Amino acid sequence: MTTTADPGFEPDTDVSGLRDLDRSAVLDAVVTARRTADHQEARLLAAAVAWVDLHPVTEQTPAAVFGAGTRPGPLGHGLALHGEVPLAGPGTPGIAQYAVEELAAALDLSFAAGLRLVGEAVELCFRLPRLWALVQDGRLQAWKARQVARATTGLGSASVAFVDRHLAVAGRHNRVPSLNPVLHEARLRCDPDQAAAVEQLALEHRGVWFEHRDSTAVTTMTARLDTLDALDLDSTLADLASTLGRLGDHRPLDLRRATALGMLAHPQRTLARAHGPQSDPETSPGPGAPGLNGAHGTRYLHVDAADLADPSREAGRWSGSAPPPWPCCGTGCNGWPGSPCDRSWTRPAPTRWTATTRRGGCGSWCGCATGTACSPAAAPTPGPATWTT
Repeated sequence: MTTTADPGFEPDTDVSGLRDLDRSAVLDAVVTARRTADHQEARLLAAAVAWVDLHPVTEQTPAAVFGAGTRPGPLGHGLALHGEVPLAGPGTPGIAQYAVEELAAALDLSFAAGLRLVGEAVELCFRLPRLWALVQDGRLQAWKARQVARATTGLGSASVAFVDRHLAVAGRHNRVPSLNPVLHEARLRCDPDQAAAVEQLALEHRGVWFEHRDSTAVTTMTARLDTLDALDLDSTLADLASTLGRLGDHRPLDLRRATALGMLAHPQRTLARAHGPQSDPETSPGPGAPGLNGAHGTRYLHVDAADLADPSREAGRWSGSAPPPWPCCGTGCNGWPGSPCDRSWTRPAPTRWTATTRRGGCGSWCGCATGTACSPAAAPTPGPATWTT
């Protein structure tokens, strides 16, 4: 396949003199570059529609469609549609699959990106005429209009007309408001059955997900809950964060809310902490609890011969999943470096450990290197694996 350049477009590739311009000239160059890019993006959409016109679907040329999971569902991220889905909504023309492959190759795009380009172009042209006109007039940037087209392909004709009419008001000023409220209102007004189906689909995709790979110190949690449950959870977190503040925790509110969410993993201990240590002596963590929620672990101190010979040397390393074995002051500091109970080490305590079954030189299963000695009080019980650095 051979491609030819647009005879009406002559890109200015000489940028060597831009840094010699004065303030006003540089600003003019920036505005010109932005307007030129927006014009070419609008022209790209128009050319994609023309390409669709030249390659209709026939018996010998099957239509291009989105495969399973290629396009997000009606609620966006996390709810993908299953099965083959048309590129655009009802009333739009199809295009032969080979034509999309050829177009994507010419533009150096993936096949999925080519499908999105063609689908959003025909969705704008045939189902969102007001937004399409604003894009071609240069009043609305193409990428903003494409976001709308991506979200409306599953709407009926009446619903998409509602969206087009309302978004065109802000689109005249190159602005697109938040889409989800507009889409929800369009379904409620124009297609109540679809609105109910979307709500049911959302309920069926509730869940809680944890992402541990971002950091060893924190975990990202994402949840999709029933609205009433989410409101109750928000209220509970606010109450617990306020309780922590009254008990002397003066950290920012967001940190206290995060702590409160973690406390819900141990509800009985949370009740004991909220109502005072005397409320339930069996379940109250007490001042010696190593964690905010009373979580326990084991920590070992590793030293070598040089450490023992020179007491002034910064030496030793901690391993395990718990703070030091001495009692905490009761403020929740856990004896971490810099806290009131920091009595021993100066190096930062690691927060994540890997298991090992390597027998160390001390004859225990602590995993220390050959020739080292372990603290007698911290010697672990032999077993198949211990937590070490």
